[in-house]
Amino acid sequence: MNQDKPTYGELEARLAEAEQVIAALRGGDVEDAHRDRDRQFADPLAVVADMTEHKQAEEALRASEKKFRDLTETTPDLIWEVDTEGLYTYVSPKVKDLLGYEVNEVLGTSAFDLMTPEEAKKIRQSYGGAVAREEPFYGLLNTMLHKDGHPVILESNGVPVFDEAGRLRGYRGVDRDVSERKQAEEALRTAEREKAAILDGVPEAMLYHNRELGIIWANRAAGASVGLAADQLAGRRCHEVWQGRDEPCEDCPVLEALETGEAQQRETSSPDGKTWSVRAYPVRDEHGNVTGAVEVAGDITERRQLEGQLRRSQKMEAVGQLAGGIAHDFNNLLQAILGYAEILKLQAEPRSQQYEDLRTIEQAAERAAQLTGQLLGFARKGEYQVIPVNMHEIICGLIQVLERTVDKNIRITADFAAAAATIQGDPTQLEQVLMNLALNARDAMPDGGQLVIRTATVERDETYCNVHKDVRPGTYLVVTVSDTGCGMSKEVQGRAFEPFFTTKEMGRGTGMGLAMVYGTVTSHGGAIEVDSEEGRGTALRVYLPVAARAAAEGGAAGPGESLRGAGHVLVVDDEDAVRQVATKMLSNLGYTVHAVRGGKQAVEYYREHHNEIALVIIDLIMPEMDGRETFRALKEVDPEVKAILCSGYDRNERVQVVIDEGVLGFVQKPHRRQELSEAIARALNG
Repeated sequence: MNQDKPTYGELEARLAEAEQVIAALRGGDVEDAHRDRDRQFADPLAVVADMTEHKQAEEALRASEKKFRDLTETTPDLIWEVDTEGLYTYVSPKVKDLLGYEVNEVLGTSAFDLMTPEEAKKIRQSYGGAVAREEPFYGLLNTMLHKDGHPVILESNGVPVFDEAGRLRGYRGVDRDVSERKQAEEALRTAEREKAAILDGVPEAMLYHNRELGIIWANRAAGASVGLAADQLAGRRCHEVWQGRDEPCEDCPVLEALETGEAQQRETSSPDGKTWSVRAYPVRDEHGNVTGAVEVAGDITERRQLEGQLRRSQKMEAVGQLAGGIAHDFNNLLQAILGYAEILKLQAEPRSQQYEDLRTIEQAAERAAQLTGQLLGFARKGEYQVIPVNMHEIICGLIQVLERTVDKNIRITADFAAAAATIQGDPTQLEQVLMNLALNARDAMPDGGQLVIRTATVERDETYCNVHKDVRPGTYLVVTVSDTGCGMSKEVQGRAFEPFFTTKEMGRGTGMGLAMVYGTVTSHGGAIEVDSEEGRGTALRVYLPVAARAAAEGGAAGPGESLRGAGHVLVVDDEDAVRQVATKMLSNLGYTVHAVRGGKQAVEYYREHHNEIALVIIDLIMPEMDGRETFRALKEVDPEVKAILCSGYDRNERVQVVIDEGVLGFVQKPHRRQELSEAIARALNG
């Protein structure tokens, strides 16, 4: 018998084993299997054929089970099966890697047992709805707790499982660990929120444009600049939003950045009158191609206004220095004219033609001196007293005067809103300031109108003071003089305070009124502003500090006869004409005079003759050695030297410094013989 062919007995044994397997698979018993065998396999050849078929089915089952086992053990996802109660009937070994549990620890439990109560309540609602509808579910995010307690975010997909009768038996599905992905997504969302917070915190408008100038995104400042939310700008074009134009603006920096691939910067104006600084930066892809542009726009209207104010302030300071220098030099010339006229008058017969001519010269020189006084006031080199001044009282007095002198078709009103109206200053000069402003307002309303004087109290900070150099931070009284007249153009506003600038016809003004106002206000530590528009009137605002301010004291000589004297006087002045007229004046008063042209000559002469010299008259402004340096050098020779200062400038801080060092008096040019004689007498008599 061939050894490869089994005997009948062997076939019988194998058949018995197969019957047991089949019975187990079918859920029957061995006797049933035998009955089936007797009925179906009476023929041995049929038995052999039937056994072969069963063996093939068995092998296929084992192969399928192996494939399923390989799949569940190698996949990174958790494969599960639950019954209708949600209890696990199967979990793949991956549960150990994902959740830290063994398979037998999970079977018979629910997924909800591995969640926090809050999470279980939320997921039960979603899962319960799918079960009720017997529908699959996809992408159900749930957070389960690892055995060690840390959360694991899973994405679940499940399909219903039905029995042969079509009844729901449970669900079968897959859980995927998406913790890292969700953490990355949350980190991205956090980064986006932070980026949005940063961009929204930037005060400048920021926008991202595509190549067609469409806005892709914008920050909060960009939307606020046009009264929209930032997301309302998306999809629109910048020239439509800001300029109201259908086409891009000429010289558009964004368009040029897109075309050239280089950063651009421009200043533009919007229809509402604001000035913007616009910067545009190209955006490139990984290949270097320009795909868009970032625009950064800042509202620089206030900065440009402040810069304009600063330029005007610097201009006025330069003009003031020029005006002060001119006034000083002119006063030296007037000193010679007025001095010689006065000396010649002493030699002329009263009521004679010569006497009257000299009086005319004197009067012209005095009027010229008043003009230089205004120039010095503009240049802030003038003298003023410092006392408490109630500006409300000044204004009330001014209104009484105006009501009697101004045309009746101009209505004058006052509005006193300031709680504190008392400042430190010179009442005469402050009254003149308001008078000049009121008269300018009157002249601007030839056909009538309304003139209003208002007061208020305001605070000024460092930003304001950086532009207005004479102003310090603090509380200020603001006096506003406004009219409903013809107004000023921008050009006129820029030159309003310049000396000799006027828009009035010839003979109706010198152009010194507002220049004097500017000088007086700034010398009081204040500032003045103009707000005007052609055809709509003008408002001039004067700011004066409420707090007390220190200033030099001084006063003019009273009327009387010239005081004669005796003694040796040394005159120090670099102007020949001034030295000559001073020599004649002093000689006429009885003094012995020696005049030199500079500080060095004065020190040399004084070193040899100081025991003879009773008084030294020193010009303040001289080349090489000025008056202060000359006085200090004279004190080294004789600490008890007696001296007075003389200058074409008014008494100011520079004069006060020398007085504090021991100078006994000050005389301003041009002066009369009487003023000089009284100053000398005071110095010699202590």
